[in-house]
Amino acid sequence: MKCDNYILWIAAVLSLLICFSCDQDPLTTTSPEELAEQIRRNTPTELPPITTTGENTMGAWIHPQPGSPLHDLEGDSLLFVASGVDRPETALATSLDCDAFNNFLFESQDLISIRGIYCQRTEIDDPRNITVNFSYIRPDSIELSFGYVADRNASSIDYWTRRFGSSQISYAIAFDDEESRALSGTFLGSLINRSPPYDTLLITDGRFDVTYGVTP
Repeated sequence: MKCDNYILWIAAVLSLLICFSCDQDPLTTTSPEELAEQIRRNTPTELPPITTTGENTMGAWIHPQPGSPLHDLEGDSLLFVASGVDRPETALATSLDCDAFNNFLFESQDLISIRGIYCQRTEIDDPRNITVNFSYIRPDSIELSFGYVADRNASSIDYWTRRFGSSQISYAIAFDDEESRALSGTFLGSLINRSPPYDTLLITDGRFDVTYGVTP
């Protein structure tokens, strides 16, 4: 009798696991529809305001060169806003979150790297991953870079200002506090594709207000 009960218990557990794997993760109570709606609500549709209070915001308008691969994908302009995605934990991963920033201070070079990320949102049919990097070399030099991945199967399209002789860069640092490790500013610039066809793009209305060294 005990053996029969044990077999029934094993069968029940296996049935439960199969059910979970087919329908929903056992550690997740959010339905796919609820998660998609949550992500949709938290997807930015306009630039963040210009602030100087360590709000951890970053945004810009991106204007690809007509006829370029990026222009074919996005048209005349692309809104970029650093924006992460919060996803529930699963049985296989403690977190599937994607953070909006990866900011560092390289102490030996006095270089502050502000890297804003627009995370993939496959739940709402937006598989793009987009990054803008503002590299500030104190006291008076910067470099800009931009990365675009259309989906998991696509190669990255990368632009930068380095070694781009005709690059036009303009920026203003509005707040720079070493004690709180906060940096704010505005920027614009023209960047060149690092690979053929070596097209260019223009970044305008750039702004950021972030902390660094402590920002995920």
